[in-house]
Amino acid sequence: MESTQAEARRERCGPNVIEEEERSVVLELLWHFWGPIPWMIEAALALTAATKRWADFGIILALLLLNGVVGFWEERSGTARQGGRNRQHLTIPPT
Repeated sequence: MESTQAEARRERCGPNVIEEEERSVVLELLWHFWGPIPWMIEAALALTAATKRWADFGIILALLLLNGVVGFWEERSGTARQGGRNRQHLTIPPT
């Protein structure tokens, strides 16, 4: 491709860059409590609270929080190693 063609495409379509969507750290953490597995753990948490089994409630709550924090930590560590890029959060604008 000639440089004039490349320049024309760059003007028409924009630069060949992937824009990253910035998300709040709090929203990223809360996102780890949304999905089928966290919902199942949260249902177990609600059932143990309803039956007043507080020891089990505490253990399940600790596991739920640990699951969310570990998932958040792994994702943040992976993002840092990728130089701030996490493929799950990239958006490509339509041309």
